[in-house]
Amino acid sequence: MLPEADIQATLRRYFDLLQDHVSAEAMMDVVLTPDFETGFQGGKLWRGLDGLREFLAAREGFFDERHEVREILSTSEDGGDTIVSTRLRFFLRRWEPPSAHSEEFTGDALHT
Repeated sequence: MLPEADIQATLRRYFDLLQDHVSAEAMMDVVLTPDFETGFQGGKLWRGLDGLREFLAAREGFFDERHEVREILSTSEDGGDTIVSTRLRFFLRRWEPPSAHSEEFTGDALHT
């Protein structure tokens, strides 16, 4: 099992890249593996490079964002894979024309 410090560092690196709006390929090159999965407990799950592309495309309109892992809820291993569940605080902002104002989305989510 990975030490919690390594898990925290990997999550921080992932969210930094996400907030910098890099490509799926760049994220895979820097911090992710081909068997990458992300999703929300009880909700949508994205898998691999194609899933990551779909996930990033769905978030295309956000220009200002922050993600903070508030708590690691659990860690486990499944066939050599590390599975991490967290409580995540997020802030997202987007603007869509012709609106005079941007929209903000904030909250906490359970994230795997």
